[in-house]
Amino acid sequence: MSLTLSFALVLFSQDPVGCERLPHETYASQAQFEVSCFVRWIYSPGTLETLTPLGRDAPDLFSRSALDAMDNARSRSANGHHPAFEADPVCQCQDSAGLRLISLTVPEASAQRAVAHVVFDFGRGGGVTGPEDHINQTLILTKEDGEWRIDDLIARGSSFRAALAQD
Repeated sequence: MSLTLSFALVLFSQDPVGCERLPHETYASQAQFEVSCFVRWIYSPGTLETLTPLGRDAPDLFSRSALDAMDNARSRSANGHHPAFEADPVCQCQDSAGLRLISLTVPEASAQRAVAHVVFDFGRGGGVTGPEDHINQTLILTKEDGEWRIDDLIARGSSFRAALAQD
């Protein structure tokens, strides 16, 4: 685990909206609770601003299979720059400042795989945002070595893994 991720986890553990305050009994399974905690942590205030999901923190966020797909995409691209890396796939953005999680649901969670749906916006300017400003994203997660990792992200009808496979 990277130093940045460790530090962020410590900060998150002290966050008043952290997992220790989630009503565990409202989750159908331990897996659903764990996935919810992991995803809430990723989208918690300030977390993405301190992480580099496509850089040093990628191994703490993405599955080995997703990391391999990223490496393959880099190796096929000029200067290692693939179009799928134009934006941070976790927030669909260049700058995650102001990111605000609006909702999180975990409709599917087994011991090894899960699906989470998030809705977020950037709340820029402090104004009220409407549904037209919201970004809906689906995270496909897998459990590796006891930790949840993102295996794919789907936003605006497009899969990050599918984008990585394109030339």
